[in-house]
Amino acid sequence: MQVHLLSDSCTTGWAHWGHGELWLTPHSIVRIGQRSRTLQAATRGALGGLAFGVAGAVALEVARSGRETTALEVDSAEWDGYLADHRSVLRANLVDVVEAGLRTGITTSRLGLRMRDGRNLKLLWMRNTAAVSLLEHALWPPAA
Repeated sequence: MQVHLLSDSCTTGWAHWGHGELWLTPHSIVRIGQRSRTLQAATRGALGGLAFGVAGAVALEVARSGRETTALEVDSAEWDGYLADHRSVLRANLVDVVEAGLRTGITTSRLGLRMRDGRNLKLLWMRNTAAVSLLEHALWPPAA
């Protein structure tokens, strides 16, 4: 399965200080809360590292730079295990997105999603043109 790391510092709102990883998979947008990143951000203002192995560390560097990323090939069982290891996982299946709004500001990007089940989700991360481009293609695929 192909996954893209979009950000290692994603929150779910301006009032929410919890940081986490933002991933794009072929079928969903996934935000994984990372308590260690929240503590790092609160104490030093700097985030770093990734517990997803060498491929994840490379993807993190590319994601931080704002350049286009290449997809990481991850075993589906390994991915499911990674998600199971975390208490705070928000998954938005792309087929369940009713409405989406993507905005890029001076310092941050914002994705607002209205889901089929009535939930409204908000994701904020440091501005990254590659992440925005990937999300645009996932949410609004070009007409064939």
